[in-house]
Amino acid sequence: MLRSRFQKVIKDNTSIKEQSSQKDISIKESPILPDLNKTIETFKSIYSYTINQDVIIRHIHISGLNKQAAILFIDTITKTQHIEDVIIKPLLSNKDANRQIIDIISNNSIKTKKVIKDVLVEINKGNVALFIHGESEVYVLNAAQFEGRN
Repeated sequence: MLRSRFQKVIKDNTSIKEQSSQKDISIKESPILPDLNKTIETFKSIYSYTINQDVIIRHIHISGLNKQAAILFIDTITKTQHIEDVIIKPLLSNKDANRQIIDIISNNSIKTKKVIKDVLVEINKGNVALFIHGESEVYVLNAAQFEGRN
C-alpha cells in the first residue's frame, strides 16, 4: 500500500514537471513583444531574477528618441565598463530623434533577434540585450568577457 502511494506521488510529480517544461519551451519559442514591461518580466522569470544576482537589468530613457529601454546582461561574463561607454552613454546623450539605434551605438557587431530563445543564447554568451519599448526585436551587442585558462 505504501509503495503504491509512493508511486502515485512520483507519477503526479513527474506530470507537473513535464507540464512546466512544455510551458518553458513554449515561452522561449515566443516572439519578442513590443511591450517592454511584459518582455522584461518574461526574462526575469526565465533567469530567476530575484535570486540570481549575476543577471543585471538597467532601465534607461533614450531622451532623443523619447523611448523607454532596458539593458540585460550577465555581470560575470560581460565587460560592464564597455556597456557603460559604448552603449549606455551614447544612448543617454543622443538628442537626435531621427537617429536609429544602430547609428547611435558605435559597436561594430550589432545583431537583432526576434525570438526569446535566440536572445537567451546571446545573453548566455556574454552579450548584451537592448530592449526598446514599442519594438518587437532586440538589439544584441557584443560585450563578452571570458577569462582564458593558463
